[in-house]
Amino acid sequence: MENVKATRAELIRVKASIKLAKSGHSLLKRKRDSLIMEFFQLLKRAKTVRKELDETYHTSLQKVNAARVLEGDLRVTSTALAVRESAAVEVSSKNIIGVQVPHVTGKAGKAEHLLFNSVAITEAATSYELLLSKIIVAAELEPSIRKLLVEIERTDSAARRPAKRYCASFG
Repeated sequence: MENVKATRAELIRVKASIKLAKSGHSLLKRKRDSLIMEFFQLLKRAKTVRKELDETYHTSLQKVNAARVLEGDLRVTSTALAVRESAAVEVSSKNIIGVQVPHVTGKAGKAEHLLFNSVAITEAATSYELLLSKIIVAAELEPSIRKLLVEIERTDSAARRPAKRYCASFG
């Protein structure tokens, strides 16, 4: 314990410090609670997106395999290489309760020029466009969840230690 002078001014200063530590502790607890709520919302959304991504992947794989069987590998490959508009992805950041998380936006290339191809190739291309859009959503959610989890752990440990230690030393 540090040397504390037994004066009225020192008592007022210590009481003000304790009040500030308690309000800081309360603020950290509220921040942690908000982060946890946001984390669980993102986690729920990520589970849904992951499930949709898995289903879309399997559907796309089936459609491209059907196109390969019906049209042949050479035709499917040449059609895929003929796509002029490629996917465009932009990554920026957004703030969630003081935590900078990635914000990913993107646009898949359109299969409109594939109108002269078979239905199987057009369906496969459209299915892969949908898959790409799901991947873009997952690319935003999963790193955001990791960053929020790190911040929750950091805020939780900060909320536990300093205020208890500081308040315990002054009674």
